[in-house]
Amino acid sequence: MVVPGSRRRGLQLVQNVRQPTSLFGHHVHRDFYGAYYHKSDYGVVHVADYREVVGKKTWTWGVADDGLIWTDLLTDHDGPYNEIQAAVTRRR
Repeated sequence: MVVPGSRRRGLQLVQNVRQPTSLFGHHVHRDFYGAYYHKSDYGVVHVADYREVVGKKTWTWGVADDGLIWTDLLTDHDGPYNEIQAAVTRRR
């Protein structure tokens, strides 16, 4: 996915996401998704049956100055990060 208004910077790398951004997926047909931090050599993955957990979201403050303020205030000072979230939706 390409950042709107960018020079084709992909959203795969958190350093390419300038502004606070939330990306939502509904009915993503994968049982897993996650984030990996290359500089720290660690990551996080969420695993669940996609038929049960149909909502997926990733969120970041971004790397512009206004986002980095929150990174400094709310983290352990290891730099920008993203959150992954998942949700079960109500069945009809």
